[in-house]
Amino acid sequence: MNSITSSLIRSDGGGLLFGWLNPNKLLIRNSYTLSYTSGGGNSFSLGTLTSSFMYQISDPLFIVLDLSLVHSPYNNLGSDFSRNVTGLYLTRAQLNYQPSDNVLLQLQFRQFPTSYWLNDYYFETFSPFHKVQKEEGN
Repeated sequence: MNSITSSLIRSDGGGLLFGWLNPNKLLIRNSYTLSYTSGGGNSFSLGTLTSSFMYQISDPLFIVLDLSLVHSPYNNLGSDFSRNVTGLYLTRAQLNYQPSDNVLLQLQFRQFPTSYWLNDYYFETFSPFHKVQKEEGN
C-alpha cells in the first residue's frame, strides 16, 4: 500500500478509531467569538462556536475542517435576520500538501453566513437612493 492509503486504513486496527483514524494525528480546538455591530439605528450581534479538526493524513499531507455554529443572540433587524444567519456552517475545508519547506500546495473551501451588512436588504433605508425611489413610487 502507498503511504496515504496505509496511513488511513490499517488492518490491525489497534489504537485506531473505527479502524482508520489515528487519534495521535488528530488535533481538535474549540473557540467562541461574539461580535456586535451597530450603525444607522440598527444593530446586531453574532456568536460563533467553531470546532477545528486538524488531521495528519501522511507526513506531507494534512486536512483541516472548521465547523461553526452561528447564532444572533441580539438584533433589532427582525426574526428573518436571526433565522437566515443561524445555522451550522463548514467554514473551512482545507487540504495542505507540503513536500518541502519551500513548497506548499493548499486547496481550500469556505462557507460563511449571508452577509446582510453587505446587502441592501436591511440597510436600504440609509441609502440616499432609497428616498428617491420612495418619492417616485418605486
